[in-house]
Amino acid sequence: AKLQNVLHNSPAARAGIRRNDILRSWNGVEIKDFRTLFRLAEMTPPNSTVAVTLIRAGVEQTVTVQVGELPATP
Repeated sequence: AKLQNVLHNSPAARAGIRRNDILRSWNGVEIKDFRTLFRLAEMTPPNSTVAVTLIRAGVEQTVTVQVGELPATP
């Protein structure tokens, strides 16, 4: 899943994930598309720590993300 945008100060941004990164796995589970990514993120309890494997500029790396809660919508 190639990221089009990363929200400022989001858990992903705080973990160092950037726009145009390609996410490959979420805690060892392969990310096949955006639906898979959203489903995995939804199923992860807030305040959990997950390992996310990504590719940036052709280099694979793993970052740790502290999952947050969705902000309330007005």
